[in-house]
Amino acid sequence: MPMNLNTRLRYRVFCRYLDTDGAEIGNPYESFTYPEYIVNCPKREGTQKIGLSVTPNGEFVPLPLVDRILKKPKYELSMCVATIYGDEPKWLMFIEMIEHYKLQGVQHFYLHIHKALEYDLKVINDYARTGEVEIHYLLERDKRTDNHWHMVNIADCLIWSRGESKWTIFADLDERILMTEYPGTILDYVKKVEGPRIGSLRFRQQWVLKTELMPKRFESKDKLIEWMPTHRWHNSSAVGPRGHTAKCIVDTSKVFIMFIHYVTEFFPGGDYVEVDVGPEKGIVRNEEIGQQTTDNLTTVKPTEEYKIDGVDRFHWYLKKTAEAKIATAPNISTLYAYEFEHEITVTLTSWNMIRLRVYCRYLDKNDSEIGTPYESFTYPEYIVNCPKRKGTQKIGLSVTPNGEFVPLPLVDRMLKKPKYELSMCVATIYGEEPKWLLFLEMVEHFKLQGVQHFYLHIHHASNYDLKVINDYVRTGEVEIHYLLERDKRTDNHWHMVNIADCLIWSRGESKWTIFADLDERILMTEYPGTILDYMREIRNESIGGVQFRQQWVLKTELMPEKYESGSQIDTWMPTHRFHNSTGIGPVGHTAKCIVDTSKVFIMWVHSVTEFFPGKGYHLHKLAPEEGLVRHYRDQTLGKWGQKWLNSTLKFGPLRMTDYPKKYLGKLTTNVKRRARYVYGNRLD
Repeated sequence: MPMNLNTRLRYRVFCRYLDTDGAEIGNPYESFTYPEYIVNCPKREGTQKIGLSVTPNGEFVPLPLVDRILKKPKYELSMCVATIYGDEPKWLMFIEMIEHYKLQGVQHFYLHIHKALEYDLKVINDYARTGEVEIHYLLERDKRTDNHWHMVNIADCLIWSRGESKWTIFADLDERILMTEYPGTILDYVKKVEGPRIGSLRFRQQWVLKTELMPKRFESKDKLIEWMPTHRWHNSSAVGPRGHTAKCIVDTSKVFIMFIHYVTEFFPGGDYVEVDVGPEKGIVRNEEIGQQTTDNLTTVKPTEEYKIDGVDRFHWYLKKTAEAKIATAPNISTLYAYEFEHEITVTLTSWNMIRLRVYCRYLDKNDSEIGTPYESFTYPEYIVNCPKRKGTQKIGLSVTPNGEFVPLPLVDRMLKKPKYELSMCVATIYGEEPKWLLFLEMVEHFKLQGVQHFYLHIHHASNYDLKVINDYVRTGEVEIHYLLERDKRTDNHWHMVNIADCLIWSRGESKWTIFADLDERILMTEYPGTILDYMREIRNESIGGVQFRQQWVLKTELMPEKYESGSQIDTWMPTHRFHNSTGIGPVGHTAKCIVDTSKVFIMWVHSVTEFFPGKGYHLHKLAPEEGLVRHYRDQTLGKWGQKWLNSTLKFGPLRMTDYPKKYLGKLTTNVKRRARYVYGNRLD
């Protein structure tokens, strides 16, 4: 279990095991820190999450288990990129590094971030979107200089990649490992490594003298080429001696302890060795301060469930929009691709595009195109459906049959049963108001209501807000899709992208999904249990969702910019601070829903636009006595008070209302604990 503590070897800690219900399994197990940044715990049957505490009954943060019980490696060659930190712009260095190693056969990148500029994160998160990069964020809780995060990165990445990748490169953002006289790529070379004893390949270093800082922003294609390190700098040192600041490609299943430049210790008993690669075969250049095939084309055979309303699902889509002529899309910006039993659904960020022609482009495991492009179209908005083809590993969309496209990995939605009973699609994060406290309260409120997972879209968030958001990602409670602007729109229009993508994202993975905003607190009223308790009692299969009426709680101040103390939390949590409330809105008026996304074809902000036909699905509308939405609506943002307050007063006079006392104490405790963990140190 990787840790980020600074220089702590052989310190006692206790392993804490949790089952599916969050109940502790057995007594805490006494373990210790060794090697540095690592704690190992024996396995216990039924464990779903694990945590570490410094005393047997102390506080701990439960972590989900990352599956590494793999039958064979997922990747032949991956890369652990040294921790991102410091103030020099990284966007161009990062792009060049990724694209260089992709040409060398690297299939996956493991990345740690301690600090990154918002501009740099745009491209980093776009590579995460396409499945090429995974990110672990490093939160400062022990004072150290930035470069010491490199050792945390190496320790965690050694475990992270173990079992998932056959060979793993450990190198920096400004290093380009490559073969010299050897005619192939790095992947070609490691594939030819013979003998089970070889655990590491060590490459000698040559320094290319980089004399300027990188540009802050993209300006033009010509400027980009001018500033690419591989184009701009050539003045180089001689090749360093063997072992001197070398970099390694290792089989992490054989390595017990790793250092920056070499293997510190292999696992015993295998007689493993580190082999030096001569500079005539390959070196590290350190810049410091597909062909189409139609063979065996197979479209996956459809089953009876493949049909919608008794007809072929793709004919049904055409029939739904038959009155509109199909035109060619002017451009296309893809988001994610989801593989279902009957089709592959690609979500988009391109807007104002309904029934526009695009082409589905299928790639196999070698990134070779499978068959001729399939002509499809955008419908519903932000959605393109593609028939399945056997052997597809990635898919993309182009506006012409031979046009450019971005290959997307397939998100598996061929699940035998939902992973979660209740999840939440959180409306897109954007705007300038500080979000950290609103986000904390929102997550902890819905966790008390039984929500097990949060799907989140971010268009714009401050680095301070991202600290707590990324900490929930670390603990497996939140997943993020970043939204990149390629079509000019106002921020609030990102809400529809969020709803369209999240409908597909949660489909099949969650039985019930809440669609609500950051400032909304859905809860049951006279019903004695939680939201999850209520949803579990629904037995009528024709119910495709439930709808809650809205009550506005008037929020009259912007949230604080930064965490200060526990007493500040007591003062500023919206559930503590704001009570002046409107009457309850009428049925359907700005309502919010919890839906079974497998039954919903098109979703809107406040209601289901259309269910899948043929089975009589409908929306059950709750009375306020059963449940409602407490919406802590800011009066100044978007001039809401000026525009809409008078219309809400038609629902009754203002009155003072409170968040339920039975939840408030626990909610406050949980918010304080997480805020203190993330922000309550003076070292970051």
